[in-house]
Amino acid sequence: MALFPVWVVLLVFLPGVLPAPAHCQGRQVCLSQEDRGVVLVFYGGAHQPVCDDSWDQVDADVACRQAGFMRGALTATTGNDARGLTYIMDEVGCTGGEKDLLRCAHQQRHDCGTQEAAGAVCDSTTREEEAEEEYKKQTCFAIGVSYSPSNRIGEEVTLATSVG
Repeated sequence: MALFPVWVVLLVFLPGVLPAPAHCQGRQVCLSQEDRGVVLVFYGGAHQPVCDDSWDQVDADVACRQAGFMRGALTATTGNDARGLTYIMDEVGCTGGEKDLLRCAHQQRHDCGTQEAAGAVCDSTTREEEAEEEYKKQTCFAIGVSYSPSNRIGEEVTLATSVG
């Protein structure tokens, strides 16, 4: 009969400690579903969720950028399932310039229930896609061609409506 190492058995049965998704390995911050889901912060040897009290777009932007999504978050989400994990941060208050979510103002003690995990949907646009988008913006309109109704470049257009 094969014996499992004691640490494997403990990891499986310790409450509040679940293995992080494989894509989180080696990352300080990740999301439960790669580019979306619960925000997980690696601290004390495990990835732990953040409580959603005071969680907003600015906080989600910092988390997404730290997780490797250069354009930040499309949206912040709240009310996610923490899957029985212990929260690592509560009342997060980022200013937007932080490179590390743990550097944002926060409390370590929490008053959060299991359905209060902070989350985000990150903008997963790649550098190549961003470059292509920029190229399209620069080449979309011909230089020196007017798109105004009077065919005058730089003219301000006023739209009038009548109510009859």
